Amino acid sequence: MDGAKKLFTSLQQKSGRRDVYAQLSLANIEFETAMISEGRKKQDHLNFALKIYKRVLQRDDSNIYAANGIGMVLAERGHLTYARDIFTKVRDSAFDAPDPAINLAKIQIQLKKYPAAIQLFQTCIQSFGPGDAGLHLSYLAAAYKVAGMNAECLKVLQRAVRLFPEVVDHWYELSSIMCIIAADMYAKFSNVISLDDKVMQLKRMKSYFASALKYRQFYIKVGGVDIDEKEKASAEQFVRKCTDHLKHLEGALVTAMKSKEVSNQPATNLHRVCEAEHMMLILHQVLDTHTHTHTFYLHTYIHTIVQVYFFSE
Repeated sequence: MDGAKKLFTSLQQKSGRRDVYAQLSLANIEFETAMISEGRKKQDHLNFALKIYKRVLQRDDSNIYAANGIGMVLAERGHLTYARDIFTKVRDSAFDAPDPAINLAKIQIQLKKYPAAIQLFQTCIQSFGPGDAGLHLSYLAAAYKVAGMNAECLKVLQRAVRLFPEVVDHWYELSSIMCIIAADMYAKFSNVISLDDKVMQLKRMKSYFASALKYRQFYIKVGGVDIDEKEKASAEQFVRKCTDHLKHLEGALVTAMKSKEVSNQPATNLHRVCEAEHMMLILHQVLDTHTHTHTFYLHTYIHTIVQVYFFSE
């Protein structure tokens, strides 16, 4: 980055600061440097970037890249309303570039205008596709997630891993949202009354935790040396928690299945009793209409019906 900065600074000096591309490139470098800096250094880089963006815009008030840059600096400084107004105007003037719409959507998220942000990301994907390595899809998924729309977030991330299976970050986020969905189901489990519903919910939770575990293990395996030690430790802790949840759920599911079998048994017996009583009533009616000669055989048949319905398994 230092080499690029020197190059664009040299181009500015040689062209008498008239090379717009060089100036914007230098401003972008200053902004990116600010993003990895702290304290006073961060503010110095933001100030320098803002100064260059303004200079370009003063010479060409139609330069959307300079205007977009000013919006980014204002947003980073916390002036969200001003940044939103700038990004809105830039987006309206530049329908052939995704960046202004993406920046505007990010501001809307910070302002907690989640539906507006989601709409912007959706429009961006429709117009410009999923983005490099599914970047636009990841933005949309993040918007759904912060809005609490976990099911929608899951669908977007599933699409992302189908289209870009080599991007490990998508697998990481997919495992996270699956764990969140399962944990949310667990928190609401006490409200489930029906035993059948309890069994179904336990099976769903087990499935989500199992998938979350598998995808996070895949992330660790494929990420390899690209994952720093802190992130790797966090991922391994996630795996341990999912494993513990699965063991707990497997035990709970076995217990619930046994309870379901026990609860179904009386209902089966009651059904058999009702059917047997109905058959005996019919046979007694038949018995009353027959001669004494057939009585022995009819009583024997009744005895057989009782044995079948009351004592067979």
